[in-house]
Amino acid sequence: MRYLVLALRNIQNNVRRSATIAVFVFISVLVYLLLNAAVTSAQQKVDGAIVNSLLGHVQIRPDVDEPTAVIDMSADWGSPDHLTTGQTDQALEAARDSDRNAAAYRLIRTNMLVAKEGFDPVAFDSGDTSGAQIPSVAIGVDEGMHEYEKNLVLDSGAYLGSGGAYEVILSTSVAKQLDIVAGDTVTLISEDVNEEPTSLEARVAGIGNAQSLGGFEGKLCYLSYGAAAHLKGLDETASSEVIAFAKSTGESSALADDIDAAMGSDVIVTDWSTQGGYISAINLAYTGVFYIFLLIILLIVCILIVNMVSVAGLERTHEIATLRAIGFDRGRIVTIFVAEVLGAAVTGALVAYVVAAAIGIPLSSVTFAVGAPADAVVGQSFALDYDMLAGLPGIVLILLFVALATLMPSFHAASKDPAAALIEE
Repeated sequence: MRYLVLALRNIQNNVRRSATIAVFVFISVLVYLLLNAAVTSAQQKVDGAIVNSLLGHVQIRPDVDEPTAVIDMSADWGSPDHLTTGQTDQALEAARDSDRNAAAYRLIRTNMLVAKEGFDPVAFDSGDTSGAQIPSVAIGVDEGMHEYEKNLVLDSGAYLGSGGAYEVILSTSVAKQLDIVAGDTVTLISEDVNEEPTSLEARVAGIGNAQSLGGFEGKLCYLSYGAAAHLKGLDETASSEVIAFAKSTGESSALADDIDAAMGSDVIVTDWSTQGGYISAINLAYTGVFYIFLLIILLIVCILIVNMVSVAGLERTHEIATLRAIGFDRGRIVTIFVAEVLGAAVTGALVAYVVAAAIGIPLSSVTFAVGAPADAVVGQSFALDYDMLAGLPGIVLILLFVALATLMPSFHAASKDPAAALIEE
């Protein structure tokens, strides 16, 4: 208690110095809380985009020597690897019958060329490439699967299932290059699992882009399952893979383990966190930049505190020598300095916490329009998800840095010989 009394007295006697420390900690904590909320919100949005638009929480795929990456810069989904009807049914049953009661769907992935109605795929195959054909990747969506809709912003038209056996949702980029509008018919060209050319005509149900996929959305289209099966040369009871959606993202790994235990050795079971490819890497890079920025701020604050405590030690040489002379050891004097600095720092942090909540909570109800290039990461719109508890560990870490920065100069000030210090005074 005596230490706290002495620390409080020193704060009152050195209001300007204490206020300076409080202000710098206030700025650090405020910047951290708001940027952490923004980065976390963006990261959650990208994770949700990967899950809903591309991967689900868990993927069950054929066990091959070199499985094709689902997400990479080449956007190549031309692999002939696929699950048989029996494997597909087993995977669906394993996911749906697990203790976690997951939703599971068949999926067909394929490369394809998109051309206007009437394009002759035979002529194309013989080398006559007149007319525009836009390379794309497509996901054949199982009937009843609507998760992809959560992250797909339509410019026009409707989602799959609006009418017609063969339907496609084109990305905005593909539709613009071909001058296609919703309701038009297009020719889709691909290769089946035997590497034989296939084609069909499909109605454009809608036009739009998936969000927050780091540029991948420009080539991404969605097909009715029957159309994808036709292009891939598969029976509609087979699939490229089966994906499952857990009740929450946190259950992904456990769901993958449950499904893996129920399946045989002919398939591989992965969860979305290991399959995000370059999209996850971009997200991680932005998060890394944030923490580097925060570290720079902390270093500046620590340097300031070291200098201020050093100056305080020089100014209070007589006081420190007197305390040493009456029996205070170095540890007690260091404790007084640390308590004094932390008192100012905690005050600044508490004020920053209140101010950040006053800013962040109202902003959470606002949706901001996002332009290039940030829209490739967070989509065309962004909403802050401010959680008052999420930043508490970071605040504790900042205060710990402040305390550690106080130790060296305060220990140096407390190490002077009291007799010599009093003679100097």
